[in-house]
Order: sequence, then structure tokens, then C-alpha cells
Amino acid sequence: MFSAKTLLRITCSFRFHSSFWFRSSSFCNQVKDQNSGKEDKEQVIFDSVVNRAFRHVYFRTLPLRRQPELKGKEKEICESIETEARQLCWKHRERVVDDRSAAHIHLSSMALSSYKTLLPLLDSDEERVLNIVGRGFGLADVSSSSKSGLQWILQFMLLVSLNKLRTLKRMAENIERDFGKGFDIVQESEVDSNNKLVAHQMVVRRCLYHDFFVAEGYPQVTRLFCALDRSYFGEVKEKRHGVRFTLSQTLVDSDSCIFRLEKTRR
Repeated sequence: MFSAKTLLRITCSFRFHSSFWFRSSSFCNQVKDQNSGKEDKEQVIFDSVVNRAFRHVYFRTLPLRRQPELKGKEKEICESIETEARQLCWKHRERVVDDRSAAHIHLSSMALSSYKTLLPLLDSDEERVLNIVGRGFGLADVSSSSKSGLQWILQFMLLVSLNKLRTLKRMAENIERDFGKGFDIVQESEVDSNNKLVAHQMVVRRCLYHDFFVAEGYPQVTRLFCALDRSYFGEVKEKRHGVRFTLSQTLVDSDSCIFRLEKTRR
């Protein structure tokens, strides 16, 4: 599923929830020579092989059958989600500035169309709907940012790493590359008097996901992607690894997201 280049990047970045498979840097090598016609744009954003594969996995992961109110409506719901997602992808096509942003727009469209479709069917219970949509993206729970499966990858890499903070710094830098030009990110490192790394933070000043959901009037759905991004560092344990991870603020309620990693064991 991944190119050799992408697998090498994964070694340091550990982005392994289901949505990562379709956010990886192997996405859309096919798009580089596309022209600007509507048919080609739709192929790039919605109808690419990779995005069709994502939807195949997503609809089978989405726990619709576990919701009593949705019994017997699963097919109709999935068709509705897909139809609206296609429309959203086309509506926001101008946000596609590189191959990565095409992937992010598709994921945003799928998340929002799912949210809007399910909300009136489930008594407008926003938290419940966000958690259902989150399951489709590989999250066990949006509030806790717990992630389903494959967390052992990060655990193993930190176990064998001789410099855990530096390993996590590389992870943050790889995340920035994966986000692409639709994001404005600053990486900031702090060193001690011996020029040794003691802290690193990734400051996200502009987020394509947040811009998308705000433009659509549903800023609360940004929480889903905040939870996904927070979950990348979910296995960083201060007592075990000597590094403290904090996400002190997000664009949902501030002017930036600050992912901070700080060495606590000198």
C-alpha cells in the first residue's frame, strides 16, 4: 500500500490510524499531470483510486449497525454521505494547492458529510455523532483521543530510541511534511547551555481542516482532527520516556495549536 519512500517516513512519524493510509505521501502521484477541467479535478479529489479505497474502508469501519435508530438504513445513509462529500470536494476544490491538500479536502468532506447526515438521525447528539464518525477514522474516542490499534509501533520506536525527544522531534517534522502547503506550521526547538535539545514544539498557525469546517459553519467538527493529531503522541508517557507531551491550545478556541514536547529527565 505504501511506497518505499512513505514506509521510510513512517518509521519516524508513526501515523497509523486508518485515515493515515490515505493521508500518506504516496497519495496522488497520479495527479501531477492533471489539467484543470472539472472531470480531472473530480478524479484528483474524489474519484482517485486511493480515495475510493478510503471510502471502502471507512464505510465498513463506521459503526452504523450498532446504532438501533439506524437499523435498515445503512445503505441509504452511506449513499447520502458519499453524495454530499462529492459536492463538498468540488465546492472546496480551490483549496487544493498540492497533492496533500487534495487528500485533506477529501477527508474533511467525508467527515462533515457524515456528521451532517447522522446528526438529525441521532437526536442531534453532537458528541455521539462525533464519536461514531471518529470510529470511521480509527479513533476509539474523540474526547480521550484514544486510538484503535497499532499504538505498539510508537511504543517500540520509543523503546529502542536512545534520544526519545529527538525521535519525537523528527516525528513532528514528518507530520508537517505530510500536512503539506494547506497548513502554516512553525517548528521551534529549545536547547540548554550545552546545546542539547530539551524541548520542541510544533505550532500550527493555519489548519486546512479548521478553515474548511469554519467555512461550512461547523467549526466543532475540527475536534475530530484535533483528536487524530493529538493521538499521534498518545503513547508518550512522562514517567516511562522522560518526555512530557502537552497540547495546551488548539485553533478551535485559540489562534494556533501548540504541540509541545519537553524533556523531564536530564
